[in-house]
Amino acid sequence: MRMAAEDIAQQRAVPPHDQAAEQAVLGGILIDNTAFDRVNLTPEDFYDRCHGMIFRTMQRMAAAGTSIDVVTLPDALRACGKLQEVGGATYSSELVDCTPSAANIAHHADIVREKAQARSLMKLTADIYQRAHAGEPVMDLYDSLRQRVDALAGLHQDPAGEAFTFEAWADLKNATQEQEEYVVDQLLPKN
Repeated sequence: MRMAAEDIAQQRAVPPHDQAAEQAVLGGILIDNTAFDRVNLTPEDFYDRCHGMIFRTMQRMAAAGTSIDVVTLPDALRACGKLQEVGGATYSSELVDCTPSAANIAHHADIVREKAQARSLMKLTADIYQRAHAGEPVMDLYDSLRQRVDALAGLHQDPAGEAFTFEAWADLKNATQEQEEYVVDQLLPKN
């Protein structure tokens, strides 16, 4: 039983990320440069620091109009002194080998972004916890939390393109609920 508790603690220590999704995004761009347009990420969204460096290099190449492939990417990484740091010249080929196609790149990018947002929320709550523990006034903490959550909400949108909004608990608690009319009591609503 002790081993299971250690495994759980180990899993909690590793921030949310999806290595395969990160590789699929990078591999998809290598397979099809036009797929870059379907990826709305920043290098900081990648948990793996090497993947962030590769993506940043890809961004620079795309901005310069340079083709991104298994030959040009290692050259660009070599030119900025990052090639060995990201796994060498063969890692580009490995990314392509583990990516069947670029068809699902937008979905893979969504996974990477969602994991990055989860890490941001974890960092935010840890910061608020530390500041509260240090005795910072509650209203200051609340204001800081509200501003940062609003900023995060602006980054995340639902599939319809609408930004998520957050409501204060006091507002929700005091709100009046609409009474719904039923054709069959509590089973079939009229509308």
